[in-house]
Amino acid sequence: MEKETIENVLLNGQVRLEGQFVYGSNYTFMVACQFQDGSFKAIYKPLQGERSLWDFPDQTLAKREAAAYLVCEALEWQFVPRTIII
Repeated sequence: MEKETIENVLLNGQVRLEGQFVYGSNYTFMVACQFQDGSFKAIYKPLQGERSLWDFPDQTLAKREAAAYLVCEALEWQFVPRTIII
């Protein structure tokens, strides 16, 4: 699926909770996303579910994960999945 389609589904589609990952320090959920003809599974990490770390400022995990995606895309590595902050 093209990146633009994925972002459109994430921003405009319906998101349905399917489960929670329990082995981790932050809240992480499996969701099903659907909008018009596009659908896929995704990972949702709510900002309120971030646990503070001693070596990073509070509430920066989402920004760091989004930045990792942008760097990976810029270098054409293509191994970090599409990551957006909404």
